[in-house]
Amino acid sequence: MKKKILFGAFCAAVLTTATFVACNSTDEPVADSAINPLTSISKEEINEDFLYYLEEENDSVCSRAINNMAAISSKSSKWDVDKAVQVRNYDKDLQLQMVPAKDNTPLVAGAYYKISKPDSSPMILQMCETSKNVFMMYDENGSPLLEMTYHPETNTAVCTRIISRKQVEAILCNGAMGLLGWEVGIILSVPTGGAGGAAFVVLWSIVSTAACD
Repeated sequence: MKKKILFGAFCAAVLTTATFVACNSTDEPVADSAINPLTSISKEEINEDFLYYLEEENDSVCSRAINNMAAISSKSSKWDVDKAVQVRNYDKDLQLQMVPAKDNTPLVAGAYYKISKPDSSPMILQMCETSKNVFMMYDENGSPLLEMTYHPETNTAVCTRIISRKQVEAILCNGAMGLLGWEVGIILSVPTGGAGGAAFVVLWSIVSTAACD
């Protein structure tokens, strides 16, 4: 009987310790050990082609157009390269670097490429939260591609509108990308606060699911 009591006390102590550590951890939770958390990087670490794009395309801002279609318009806002972040998935040999727009605009630019080919030309996309939990993805020229709606209760994002099926399928290789209702699980927890925070995670979730090999 004493052994059972001691064993039960030990299990309770382990559970309490594990719960305390989990609740007090400052690490970004991830779904797979092969995936690195979102980490900050310096300007010097940004892919050379991506950095050139950011410095040339310095007037992109997400706005709402008259026809309620999210659009990229020019308002002289530059990309904030001092807030660049990246995330990696070693199993897929995939890396995505992302930079938010300045002025608290919920718009990010992202460039993804193979970890094993750091000097290769990246695929560049943009993502903007156009309204609460609704995100529009654009190509590198600011043309809208598709709309994703994030559902907090299931931690997934679902494609609710396709603007250019042909362009989407040319950029992302997963055949389901061209279908309404296509769903991705949000791989990292969606952060609260900060310009473009949730857009970072939705973009990574799409890229890590549908990036071309």
